[in-house]
This record gives sequence, structure tokens and C-alpha cells, in this order.
Amino acid sequence: QALCMYTGNEWCKRLVIGRDGKLTTATAFGSAFLTGYVETAAVTPFEAVKVRMMVKENMGRYTSSLQCAKSLVVTEGIGALYSGFWASCGRNCIFNSWYFGTIFYLKEHVLSPPADVTAQVGQS
Repeated sequence: QALCMYTGNEWCKRLVIGRDGKLTTATAFGSAFLTGYVETAAVTPFEAVKVRMMVKENMGRYTSSLQCAKSLVVTEGIGALYSGFWASCGRNCIFNSWYFGTIFYLKEHVLSPPADVTAQVGQS
């Protein structure tokens, strides 16, 4: 999930970056908000399968995650893999916008520029 979040943020920054090629605080918050959609789209099917397998009534019903996913698609349709999408998406969009947006704001307006590579690694 973290991989989707960080990779998605880099991808979304490229989508919303201004004409001058610079990221601003507003575009940092906006791109981070969009990251929530990317992250949720990638993670929700796995979460849906995990939750189905963990439900007490389904204990022993599925032999593997793949068998559970196939069963969900056959019996309930592909949409079953995305149950809970909007709730997760709302949470991820809000969290990511504050997380990445605040980091950008702090680096741009509060923290001093790193003196060398060691200091730069410490700020990351």
C-alpha cells in the first residue's frame, strides 16, 4: 500500500504541475489528493479478498486468495472486488493530501535547505 501511495504521488505530481514546471503548495495538496484514488484503485481488490477470507462465516470456505477472488467475481461480479472503494478513497484522499501537502509546505517554507547530502537524507 505504501508503494502505491508514494509512486502514485510522484505520478500525480506530474499530472498537476504548473506550466512553469514547478510544484506549488496548492498543486502539492491537489496531487496528493488525487493519489488517494490511485492508491485505492490498486489496493481495494486485495482488501476485499482479505476481508472476505477473514469473516467468521467464511472460515474454511476458501482455499486461497485467488480462489476467493475468482469466487467473488463469478458469484457477485467484478464490482465485488471494489466493495468499500469510496469509503477507503475518501480516507486516503484526505490523509494523502495532508501528509504530502504538509511535507511539501514544510520543506518549502519552514525547513532550511540542506547543506550537504547527509543533511538532505535526514530531511527526507
